[in-house]
Amino acid sequence: MVIDEETSYVTGGVYREIVPNERLVYAWGATDGWPRLDLASLDESPQVTIMLVGNAERTEMSVHVELPADLPDDGVPGWWPMVRSGMQDTVNRLALELGSAPAPA
Repeated sequence: MVIDEETSYVTGGVYREIVPNERLVYAWGATDGWPRLDLASLDESPQVTIMLVGNAERTEMSVHVELPADLPDDGVPGWWPMVRSGMQDTVNRLALELGSAPAPA
C-alpha cells in the first residue's frame, strides 16, 4: 500500500470466499507486516467482507472489517483512522478508474 512518496507499508490477504458479482471475503494482513497474517491460522487475522449490490446503472459496494477477538486493542485507535482512510482512498481511485464519482465519506 503506497500512501505517498514517504509512506508505504506491506499489506495483503488471502481470499476465503469469492462469489462473482456479489461478495469477496478475505483474511487481511501481511506475513511480515501488521496486522500479521499467519497462513496456518487465517481465522486469527482481520476478516474483510466486500458486498456488491448492483442494478442496471450502478453498483453499491460495502466493506465490513471484523477484527479477531484476541487482537490487542491498545493500538486500534491509533491505526484504524489510517486504515479507514486508506481503504476509502482505494475505493475512490477504483470509482474514478471505472468512471464513477466516489460516494461521500
